[in-house]
Amino acid sequence: MLRPVRRRWVLDESTVHVNIAGAPGVEDIALMRSFHGARFLTHDQDFYIEGFDIEGGITGALHFDDVAARNIVGVDCTFRYSTPSSPAAPLDAVRVRRKDGLIAFFACDASYGAKDGWSFNDDGTPGMHVLLQDC
Repeated sequence: MLRPVRRRWVLDESTVHVNIAGAPGVEDIALMRSFHGARFLTHDQDFYIEGFDIEGGITGALHFDDVAARNIVGVDCTFRYSTPSSPAAPLDAVRVRRKDGLIAFFACDASYGAKDGWSFNDDGTPGMHVLLQDC
């Protein structure tokens, strides 16, 4: 049974403490406070996101487009208002393409995309498994 690890963060004055449920490696934590549109075109490592409200982005509020064997997990996030470069070609709020691995979102909302909410397409890359729970 798949259970997402509940990672937590705490703000202590100007320091953010992140519980990643284990000993961190050199490249294990990337702290991002806010951004408009999350577009990952070359990142090919496992990806975990929790508690984000992401809006904007010309190819969707959250977009993965690299060919990669990896897992993507999102928990308690919202994705909305993608703003494509061509108004005649509206895009989905979340776009995941060309992955070999588990794509899982728990308690996430992507209902306010310019076109639609979720878009998953393996584009010929075998092995994409998608799970949406309470989304």
